[in-house]
Formats: sequence, C-alpha cells, structure tokens
Amino acid sequence: MTAVEVRREEILAVAEQHELELQEALNDVRLVVKRPFEVGEHLKTYVGAHPLPWLATALLLGVWFGSRD
Repeated sequence: MTAVEVRREEILAVAEQHELELQEALNDVRLVVKRPFEVGEHLKTYVGAHPLPWLATALLLGVWFGSRD
C-alpha cells in the first residue's frame, strides 16, 4: 500500500467519523426545535379529529362580532 492510499484511507475514516458526529448533532437540533412546536401539532391533531366544536365556536363568534354595531 502506498503512502497516498494510506492517507486516503485515513481521510475517509476521519470523514466517516465527522459524518456520524454531524448526524448526532442534527438529531439533537431536531429534538430541540421540535419541542416548541409539539403543542401546535397536538392541537392540529385534536382539531382534525373533532372539528365540529371548533366550527360551531367560530360560527358563533362570527355572528356575535358581525352583529355588533
């Protein structure tokens, strides 16, 4: 094995290690960013499962605000 091949193998090993570290860091960032939006996701799921109370409330508020002078 020549010196160039050895150096290439070393570079590939270091690049693979850096790629693994980058994947771990990205997973950590995804967890941190996801937390603030969990409430919105939960609300979207709940409203999607039970839309009638939300639509009725919106209709009542619209009529109420629309009838005010």
